[in-house]
Amino acid sequence: MENITKPKQIIEPAPTFLRDPKSYLEILELPVYEPTNEEFKQPLLLIKKLCDLGYDKYGCIKIVTPKSWNPDFAFTRQDKKLTTRKQNLRDLTKGKV
Repeated sequence: MENITKPKQIIEPAPTFLRDPKSYLEILELPVYEPTNEEFKQPLLLIKKLCDLGYDKYGCIKIVTPKSWNPDFAFTRQDKKLTTRKQNLRDLTKGKV
């Protein structure tokens, strides 16, 4: 009979967590705010209002744009030209725009 050796079983260490994985279930859902057209026209005032309403405690919030909102710049298929400019990457590290 041949002497057959079994391959060594590789035992991986158990994963380490910074905190108990069950504690992630306690994380609140991201709050959603739907501003009016008037609120959305002045974003800085909207942000101040959200802070006053207590949304700043979440650290992140989803703002849903009004359905009637239409941004000024939109790419159309008829006019396929985009304005570009030359920008040296070395200048970006020096604070030049």
